[in-house]
Amino acid sequence: MREKAAPWRMGRLLFLAGFLLSDLCHGQRDVQIQEGPLYRVEGFPISILCSVSGFTGQAEQDFEFGVRKSFELNMISTKDPHFPYAVFSSRVRAKEIEIERLSGSSALLRIKRLEKKDEGEIFCHTPNTDARLWGNYSAETTLHVIKDTLKASYSGPPSQSLSEADALQLECEVSSETFQHTHLSVSWLVRAQEDQEPRAVITLDKDLTVKPGEGFEARYHAGFISMDKVEDTTFRLKISQVQQSDQGKFFCRAMEWIQDPDRTWTQISHKTTAGCQMEIRTMVAPDVDSFSVSLKASVVLLQQGGALDLHCRVNAQNLQKHFFSVTWMKNEKPLAQIGSSGMLTVFDGYKEREKAAEVRSVKASNTDYLLSIRSARTEDQGQYRCEVWQETMDEDGSFKRLQKQLSNPETVNVTVKESDLRVEMFLKDPVTEGDTLRVTCAVSGFRGALSVSWKHKRESTDAFSDVISQTHEGVMKDPGTRYQSRRVQTLHSPGGNLSLEISESAPSDSGEYRCIVSEWTLQSNGEMKDAHSQSQQGAVAVQSIESLLKVRLKSRKAIAPIDSPVELLCTAGGPSVPLDVRWMFQPPGSAKPQHILSIENTGEISWASDQRNYQLSIQTLSSSTVFSLLMPRVSKQQEGQYHCVVNAYQKGIQKAMRISNSLAVAVQSPVSKLSLSALQPHLEATVNTEATVECSVLRTTTNSSRFTVTWMRGSEMLVTMDLDGVVSSDPAADLEKDQRIRMDARKKQTFTLTLQQVRPSDSGQYICQVEEWLQDPLGEWYSLEKMNASTELMVKEEADNLHVQKQDQTLNISDPQGGFTTSCTIDSRSSDRSVFEVTWFRVQEEEAPVAIFTASRDGTLHTREEHLVPGRPRSTLYTLSIPRTSPSDTGKYYCQVEEWILRGTAWNRLASDQSGVLSVHVHSDGGSGGLVNPLGIALALTVPLICVLLLLISFLLRREHQRLSEEKKKKKSLWAENLPLTPSRPRDEARGAPPPPLSYSTEFFQIPEKAKDAESSVVYVETRTNLTLCPRVEGSPEDILWKFKGNKVAERDSNGFQDYGEFKERCSIDLSSGNLTVLNMRRNDSGVYESEIAINGRVQNSNQEVKVIDAVQELLVSCKVDPDSHSKTLRCSEIQPPSQKHTFEWTGSSPASPEGPELRVEPDTQPDAVFTCTVRNEVSKKNISFRIGDCSTGSAPHSVRIARRDMNPKEGMGYLAKIGIAAVAVAVVVGVLLMIFISYCSLRKRSGRPRGLLEVPLNDLRGPHGASEGSVPDQKPDQGLVFKSRLRLDVFLTFLKCSQLFEIFKYLKRPPGPPTGLLQNHLLSLVPSGEGMDDEQQPLKDSEKAEEEEPEDGDSTEEQEECSRMDEDHGHEREEDRMQPPPDTTAEQPEREEEEEEGNGEQENPGDDQGTQELEESSGPADVSPEAETVDGVGDDQNFSGGADDCGE
Repeated sequence: MREKAAPWRMGRLLFLAGFLLSDLCHGQRDVQIQEGPLYRVEGFPISILCSVSGFTGQAEQDFEFGVRKSFELNMISTKDPHFPYAVFSSRVRAKEIEIERLSGSSALLRIKRLEKKDEGEIFCHTPNTDARLWGNYSAETTLHVIKDTLKASYSGPPSQSLSEADALQLECEVSSETFQHTHLSVSWLVRAQEDQEPRAVITLDKDLTVKPGEGFEARYHAGFISMDKVEDTTFRLKISQVQQSDQGKFFCRAMEWIQDPDRTWTQISHKTTAGCQMEIRTMVAPDVDSFSVSLKASVVLLQQGGALDLHCRVNAQNLQKHFFSVTWMKNEKPLAQIGSSGMLTVFDGYKEREKAAEVRSVKASNTDYLLSIRSARTEDQGQYRCEVWQETMDEDGSFKRLQKQLSNPETVNVTVKESDLRVEMFLKDPVTEGDTLRVTCAVSGFRGALSVSWKHKRESTDAFSDVISQTHEGVMKDPGTRYQSRRVQTLHSPGGNLSLEISESAPSDSGEYRCIVSEWTLQSNGEMKDAHSQSQQGAVAVQSIESLLKVRLKSRKAIAPIDSPVELLCTAGGPSVPLDVRWMFQPPGSAKPQHILSIENTGEISWASDQRNYQLSIQTLSSSTVFSLLMPRVSKQQEGQYHCVVNAYQKGIQKAMRISNSLAVAVQSPVSKLSLSALQPHLEATVNTEATVECSVLRTTTNSSRFTVTWMRGSEMLVTMDLDGVVSSDPAADLEKDQRIRMDARKKQTFTLTLQQVRPSDSGQYICQVEEWLQDPLGEWYSLEKMNASTELMVKEEADNLHVQKQDQTLNISDPQGGFTTSCTIDSRSSDRSVFEVTWFRVQEEEAPVAIFTASRDGTLHTREEHLVPGRPRSTLYTLSIPRTSPSDTGKYYCQVEEWILRGTAWNRLASDQSGVLSVHVHSDGGSGGLVNPLGIALALTVPLICVLLLLISFLLRREHQRLSEEKKKKKSLWAENLPLTPSRPRDEARGAPPPPLSYSTEFFQIPEKAKDAESSVVYVETRTNLTLCPRVEGSPEDILWKFKGNKVAERDSNGFQDYGEFKERCSIDLSSGNLTVLNMRRNDSGVYESEIAINGRVQNSNQEVKVIDAVQELLVSCKVDPDSHSKTLRCSEIQPPSQKHTFEWTGSSPASPEGPELRVEPDTQPDAVFTCTVRNEVSKKNISFRIGDCSTGSAPHSVRIARRDMNPKEGMGYLAKIGIAAVAVAVVVGVLLMIFISYCSLRKRSGRPRGLLEVPLNDLRGPHGASEGSVPDQKPDQGLVFKSRLRLDVFLTFLKCSQLFEIFKYLKRPPGPPTGLLQNHLLSLVPSGEGMDDEQQPLKDSEKAEEEEPEDGDSTEEQEECSRMDEDHGHEREEDRMQPPPDTTAEQPEREEEEEEGNGEQENPGDDQGTQELEESSGPADVSPEAETVDGVGDDQNFSGGADDCGE
């Protein structure tokens, strides 16, 4: 079975492998670009092919081309017209740079005119259209732009006239001086008038093959057309017999070719010379027996050394049957002759030159005889003729002359040739010491041999001295005196480059170098002559290694937490020479640095410290070497100054030494989390007992922390415990005290101080000082901050039994003649030997207590006011009297009793206690004889209230206007502001109700400026805010470009500003600094922002990663009660789900600060405990508070939500809402005035007589304890508005009490009818007894009659009875007021109501204080305790007045 299953398994494996391979091969994108490096000539076109394969998606792919140097420059794209940078955008718009599509997957980058700045890495990128990223999406090739050194020239005559069958010879000079390996191709072309394009006559191709042009093949193969290369640069065209079709303009075209890495030849440059216009004359045939002769010179004006061809042409019929003898003559003198037999004869003067092959004569054809002169000389100029004899041959073979013909004369001029020798110097500047110094002189335009001489001078004032020279024969002469021991040589390349090389250059080789190049020519006598010379010079600087070596020490983290890694980077920049490095360390307080380690130039490492504490690495870069020293776990012992020492060597010899800058490494200790328990503020102990103080550590920084604990009394050290738990005392302390003091450590973190047999001298402040210690990575202990806890210990001989009576009282005084007395009763004392010191204090409105009188323990009295009268009826009773009171005596009075005892010679305070409070209210009524106008008082109170309301309305309007203005500004603002959200206080809080247990705040965090180094860091930005990015560049920007995720955001230069894509109209660039500002940041704006800023022709790059996140939303706290354990769980959350991770932190009554959204609260937690949840992220934080009592009592819902600021109905009230509130307030005031007026009218109707004011006899309200009763002054009958009795101010203020106002409002709102409740009682209290609501007119008439019959002296018995009756009714009505239940204004405060009821129950005479109690309940918390009782000498009307004052307050 296994054998049968094996083939199936193998088949499955093969199928799976094939499937995977097919999946890998399918859909993998591959971008290819023409292979480089490519060398192209500046000013000529270039085309680069790019293709893509293996893609998916659309068939027509997009291509993006650019050049990368030290930075990337976008050039052109088929997708984005805004893709090119500013340096290429103008050329792209002018179509000088364009993309030619060959297919949907291939394209050609064409640059019509190449520039030097186009040099670099040319990249081709194809944007992704695939479903996934797979393959390579870009490719690049190297492009080098070289200078145009191709030269082509024609030096012949601009025009010639030839006859048919004449010979034509033309020459052009072609050369190239490029350093690259290139080939030249030269073509001769002719263009007639009827030709649209020139016709190629003959071409010497780049592979040195000759090809005839179209139409010239037959004559080329017959040998009538040829092209010769003479020497290196001359290309000669020869046509032995011109034809009529050859008429036109002849010119030469040169092309330069280079072979690319793909083995293809590419034309990189071309040049076209000037032309020669050629005229071809038609030849006329002579007679039968005659012949004609013509002479044609190839040139009539040539330079010395040039070539001259003289064509003698014989034209006759039956030319084959005739014999001719041709002689060339110069200035009528024979020069050379070709006889009828073809023998050549050269006459005197030209025989030597004929031997030197400078003169040659041949019979080219039956009709054409040629004389050629090479290396023409000045003596060759003159007039030339051709003399031809027609001869016949006899039978014996001799020739007989028949007739002679002379040709036309040709005048030839030979000029002295000016030298074309040119010299250009190339040198590398500067040169590093030890490198080879090379100076090159490129020579062009030479024809003969060259010699060179090199000279050098160090200073400009020095003379040139010989270095080395080379003759025209290639022999190198000995170096100069200064270079005898140096390796110096000169080289001569075939292309004409002469180079000087000095090995192992030294700084002394700096200076100017001169090359003198001479061209040598061969004279007619065979000797070489220095024909022409050219020289060039240039300066070279040889920099020493010491001047180039730069050392810099830096670190990414100079301040590091303990036990974290710290890396120091020592960068040595300069020449590439062997280096050694020494690392040095100087601890704080040390004057001498310590050696850590050394790295020799041979690579050997020697350690001078513990190798386990350091790690070393070396990184070699192109221009520098970086030595890295890593401390993996830094400790306090490694804190200090570091520097590195670098030595440079060359061939084992030290050339330079550099010491880097010092770098301080600071090691931070961790933040202490030490927390101590709070000691009791005061401890008391009795003499000869044991006193114990415990100091506990609640929280530590680490679990391995140790402590040193010191107990002190004041500044005196008592005992201390070290890290090992060893306890020691102060050596200066006496032995007896040392034996009484003991310190113990319990449970490792609780330290107890025990004082045995305490004495009074042990009293004082005891301080527990705890210092936390941690162990660093090297095993050393270091301390964190100290923390103290203190308590006050008082050692007493006896127990504290001092007690002073604490009974609060209230006293209302309206008679300034009357005084009052406050007493201070001591119920018990601590010792019979003790004495007392009593001080009375007075507390007035919103002021601190003021000591007004002190009775010292030594019997001296100290008073603040002279009218105070002290008293001491007995040893435990102190009194203080004020005989005559004034309004300034209003306040709260109490006494402070201190008990002192004499121990030895020192007085010690045993105890202190305080009495109850006497609240005194002194009213200035203006005497019993004055009249009080209630309506005037009401107006006096109402008018200021209306003014305050008007001011409040103006303030609200102004605040609303400011809020609207600020909202408009915020909409236009570029920056987020800190806007804390605080919920408005509820209306009940103004009445004294406790504030709600919720508070809310939020903060916005702005971006801090980071270290402006080259490294990138993350910047968090809140959504819908603005962001400004500052590039880390140095200098004044010229061109600025910002990119986001590789795409352009905006760019700006001197020509203007341009923004792109989704950032359009959302960003701006500051040209002076390069800062980029982006408005209204969004989440998709997160990413890396890159800047490319050109400064002084160089581009500086920087990048910054930005993350845009939302701020913390509004918070919600929910409470859940566990029915089993009764524990509560608070959960903090956001109303809207967060878009990113937040951190939660709870703070409150619990000492722990748990993290996370939930907090568990134990059942025994106090209801008033408040817990605050803080939610934060990188840009904001918010908090919300929750009162744990709201979870169990039901006074608040189980979930509490804090609304946003713009949704709060109280804080967000608009303009109309505030106007409405103001209008309601004015309406309330008007209602109060209307109520007063109605009450006044009702009372006036009751009395039956005209009453302008509410006036009641004052004396009737005083009672039996008031002033003596007397008669009212006389009243005349016609004075209806003035009455005998007066109403006191406190009665009217009582009427305006808060509870009565409430009844008045209810009365005004209910249906018409008589008033009820307190309103009825107080209205009836102003009407005499027996006068009801239904029958009020008759008694009023009776009173009017009684008043008319009243005698003038005012002693009428009826009047007295009436006054007595009014007094009784008034007292009865007050009793009814006391029995009337107060309004339910304390429903929301059940606890306070219970306390008040308990206080009232303790009163001996609750009926007398009922009025005061009502006032306190209606007006909120009162300043007087509910235990207040009536003081002797003060009547009930005074208590009533006090209640009115409370309402007024």
